[in-house]
Amino acid sequence: MAELNSTAVVNTTVFTLHLLREEDTEVGIVSRNARDIFEVVNYVTISAAIGLLGICTNTINIVIFVKLGFKDVINISLLALTIADLVGLVILEWFNFCINPYLRDMNLPFIPSEILYVTGGWPHSCFMKITCLVTAFISFERCLCIALPLKVNTLLTPRRTLIALTLIFIFVFVSVIPAYMTVQFQWRFDEEQNRNVLGIFIDEKKTHIKNIAFIVNTIMQFTAFGSVIVTTFILVKKLKQKAEWRNKTATFGGKGQDASTVSSKDKALVRMVILMSVILILCCTPGTTFYIVSLFEKEFSVKGDFQNLYFTAWSFAYITDAINPAVSIFIYLAMSSKYKRVFYSTFKPFKRCVKQKENPEDSTYASSTTKETT
Repeated sequence: MAELNSTAVVNTTVFTLHLLREEDTEVGIVSRNARDIFEVVNYVTISAAIGLLGICTNTINIVIFVKLGFKDVINISLLALTIADLVGLVILEWFNFCINPYLRDMNLPFIPSEILYVTGGWPHSCFMKITCLVTAFISFERCLCIALPLKVNTLLTPRRTLIALTLIFIFVFVSVIPAYMTVQFQWRFDEEQNRNVLGIFIDEKKTHIKNIAFIVNTIMQFTAFGSVIVTTFILVKKLKQKAEWRNKTATFGGKGQDASTVSSKDKALVRMVILMSVILILCCTPGTTFYIVSLFEKEFSVKGDFQNLYFTAWSFAYITDAINPAVSIFIYLAMSSKYKRVFYSTFKPFKRCVKQKENPEDSTYASSTTKETT
């Protein structure tokens, strides 16, 4: 488990990468030394540790979903979501490495503060948008299961689901192209190291492309985040309406189960999707909030008077950015019986550990009985 959380850093720096050479600044509420401490603790330590956990758990998720097969469209969607989360986390780890303030003294052959945005920030932002849109698609899919339970299998076939998810990936990738058209890698001489280092060159002549990139990125930012909120709200409302209808039918002595009634399996799946969407919304809210603030307060930016506060605030947003994809495996284990069954059959040592924790007295009794028997 983004990134919407990395997007604001990327958005406000897409046109100012040539200014990102590290300087000692003491402007604003937060000093540069305090900012360095927050960056090391939040980016390099906490976010990186959570990201590493997320890489492991999402790799496991891919194995489980492949074993579950793709007969159910939900497995296809969840696999696509897991792939987006995994790639986003790998890129996030690179971003967390490059933003380490102590890299300034390591005489690297590249300028981390410039390279990280093009190779880390933008791609990570791209996959976070994909995560949001795929989550919105999954919520929409569950809405159809509640509203049209008899037609959903006809409307959403595995082939159509795969096409829709592929289009989401392509759509987001294409939206990043204008930003990359304004920059290029360039070797330039560094006086401190007395050698050429790799940095970023901004083509100031492509102003119109820069404006297009900013507008596209802003639209995508709110479209991705807003789609999750809207589809989750609709899903919760539909589930509530279905529950009210079922209670009303029971009150008037209705017997049996109508063909349009949602099965208990689908209801459990809907609740799981709602929980995933809510966690995503909560984790993306800090980053989206900081992005909105940067739109209205120009000093809350990379080179503004509140630049140290800006980077410090975003260091906390990156933590929530890493949490979202990292916790998905625990949701699946808690709320999906199929996932749990395949997981424990694949990773049997985990199953034995769980049984011993759940029934320590039984295991003790069993061992003592065995000793007496022998």
